[in-house]
Amino acid sequence: MIREGYFKSRALMLVFEALATVPDASPVLIRQLTGLPERTTRHSLARLARLGLLQTVPDYSDLRAKKFKLNEPPGIDLLAFGVPQAFQQGSGHPLVAFGKPGGSRG
Repeated sequence: MIREGYFKSRALMLVFEALATVPDASPVLIRQLTGLPERTTRHSLARLARLGLLQTVPDYSDLRAKKFKLNEPPGIDLLAFGVPQAFQQGSGHPLVAFGKPGGSRG
């Protein structure tokens, strides 16, 4: 699927892959799938939302709860290929470029 090198944060990669695997996932389910702490999961979801790759889906079984799913950029089907076009190396996509030069605190 998506290799860690495309992300400056391993946590962000894990959350993205969890959402690609299970659409309409709750934060609790994402934490169970990734094994990440609650705060790291929240930060990764917020980062994906700021990048425009995430949307909130209402959970009608519990109106206080939120679920999340990935947005599909125009013209790109995120799940049709093993490595989505938007994340191929050198694409200039924001996920490839974010983070500090020389490493991250993932």
